[in-house]
Amino acid sequence: MNLSTPLLTCDIIIPEADLIANNRDLDSVYGIMIANKNELLMRTSLRELLKERENMLRARGFKLPEDWDLSWNFKLGPIWTPAELSGGVFWILPEYYLKEPDGSCTTDGNISTATDRYENHDFTQTTCDDMPALTTHLNGFQGLALTDNEYLSATSVGIGDGANGMVAACMINQGPDENAISFVFAGDTDSANDVSFWKYTSSARENWIFEHHNGSAENSGGWVANEDAMFVMGREAGGNGLSLRKDGGTADTGTTSGTISDQTVYIGSNTGPANEYNGEIFEVVYAVTGFTTALAQKLEGYFAHKYDVTSTLPAAHPYKINPPRADST
Repeated sequence: MNLSTPLLTCDIIIPEADLIANNRDLDSVYGIMIANKNELLMRTSLRELLKERENMLRARGFKLPEDWDLSWNFKLGPIWTPAELSGGVFWILPEYYLKEPDGSCTTDGNISTATDRYENHDFTQTTCDDMPALTTHLNGFQGLALTDNEYLSATSVGIGDGANGMVAACMINQGPDENAISFVFAGDTDSANDVSFWKYTSSARENWIFEHHNGSAENSGGWVANEDAMFVMGREAGGNGLSLRKDGGTADTGTTSGTISDQTVYIGSNTGPANEYNGEIFEVVYAVTGFTTALAQKLEGYFAHKYDVTSTLPAAHPYKINPPRADST
């Protein structure tokens, strides 16, 4: 085996010199372990490899989705993440949110940028007052703490035309019970809220609403203030059906029609600043691909295990015990 050129997909632990000659042994507990996907590390024991990975994560300062838990990687192989989504448009993670070196904002119009994980768009703020703060809350992962006038936005985001469907997912803290309309995200250059996700709280109504052009799907099952929750929503490919799922439960459905177009997308607002989201946003994913139950369950499994909220998934959820594998269908 030529080890001068690093492999791109795996680490190999080699306890015996002759393991190289018998790659069937790679199926054993000494075998393949997916990690950073950018190098081949040869170690003589699992302990040594784990220590290497621990040091790398600490040096980097945060954990990327591909390596947020090594034990599942070791047991199951590579974990499915939104990196596997076809048609990925934006993937907001607070780890990609950059501020001034000292953590402050000093100059309006030239401040922090959140480059989405797909590296398609830069989400920015226009003034220092609009800059969200970072917080550590869920399983060691930071969230964007949003309050009045704080949001991110990116222009000319290709959210699709609707014909091929779309899927969006987010992990959030639902924030306080307040008499207000507040948006987690929205595409809204023409004030049509062509694709948006928002909560509406009042004395008579406490709902989460996924809006797509002239239709919507609405979750009206009630919610608990400041509770963490995951949502997956989307439009089916080649059809008009809309779905919205909360914490892996039964989908609330609706219908839409017509097409949508490229938009300015706001995270934590709908027209910036307007109807700002008062809560924490840990992750937002958007892709131009048809919504299916199987895809929604993968996203839910990813969120649930990454953020250690598997208890919120229904008992019969396919990823209640283990996260989805990268090679699952």
